[in-house]
Amino acid sequence: MRGTVVGSIQLFNLFGQIFAAGVNRGYSTNATRKGWIVPVSIQAVVPILIFFGTFMIPDSPRWLLSKGRKEEAIQVLDRIRPKEDVQAGTSRLEIEAIDDSVHSEHGKAPWTDMVRGTNLRRSAIAVGLLGVQQFLGQGFVSGYSPRFYATVGLSKNAFNYNIGSSAVGWIGCLIGMVASDFIGRRSVLIWGAMAQTVFLFLVAGVGLAKHPTTTDGQALVAGVMLYFFFYSGTWGPLCFTVAAEMGSASLREKTLSLGIALNVVTAFVVSFCVPYILNDIGANIGWVFGGIAFACGIIVYFAVPETKDRSLEELDELFLARIPARKFKTTQTYGAGSRVTALENSAASKIKGADDGDRLAHVEEVA
Repeated sequence: MRGTVVGSIQLFNLFGQIFAAGVNRGYSTNATRKGWIVPVSIQAVVPILIFFGTFMIPDSPRWLLSKGRKEEAIQVLDRIRPKEDVQAGTSRLEIEAIDDSVHSEHGKAPWTDMVRGTNLRRSAIAVGLLGVQQFLGQGFVSGYSPRFYATVGLSKNAFNYNIGSSAVGWIGCLIGMVASDFIGRRSVLIWGAMAQTVFLFLVAGVGLAKHPTTTDGQALVAGVMLYFFFYSGTWGPLCFTVAAEMGSASLREKTLSLGIALNVVTAFVVSFCVPYILNDIGANIGWVFGGIAFACGIIVYFAVPETKDRSLEELDELFLARIPARKFKTTQTYGAGSRVTALENSAASKIKGADDGDRLAHVEEVA
């Protein structure tokens, strides 16, 4: 369920984007002070809701374990588990398995540990995915699509197209965040990057027409919407999901924090540069972002492992064993991490894995 739950971040982002696009459409012709005060002021509502909502969020069971609060950790799991699992004591078994696996490394590790040993690989994947996400071109759709449409001669319905793109992206995200828990993160990221490449190149190709027809305009709009559909269903939510799964127990907070910080910085850079790029090259911007998307798909194939159906403790074992990214899916583990995986899926007697795949019996970290 991690893919669905963490991916919901993008789902709510897109819901806000649809709402914002509608508000902007409504005030796009208002030349008074209300034309900008109302759209800007409405944005203050969400942070207020988030602030009060944080008081209802339970602490992470793993964090509670790191503080020696085992009973509270069990209670948190009991709140989200089915009644029959609670009665069977599955939550306690899972907490004990997690405690056996990660108790020794739950201390606060320094930032420098992020680039030491196997942590370097994990940090590079998490920070790299979140850092490159903004360079796939979503910024020119979510933030500047009305301007883009105006640049290519489609200004009449620019705001309507913007709302349409956001709505299509929301549907894509809804499908994608569920698919990641059934198909797998790695496959969705790879094919998502390839699909984005195709439609970004389509947009750029149509934009080459010196005397575009109505059909060309429709093809361009369709290309933008389909690109955003695949972005929102793949790289949009999954970069956060995979990044959250990459860090070791002692560095998970730092790894994700650094990745998100870089994501914010790159978002600012892209948002700052896109208007100038659009003015200079118009639809040819598709060649730029499409090329980056293609390169990202290739890098994911060689560098990003499959994390679906693995507990965080099981991922620790796989990284410590230096398993290649392409073999994560077929490697069987038999340590404490595999017990956590089985208990997370309420199947203590059955450990998921490929019976005929590569097998990993035990891992020890040697200083």
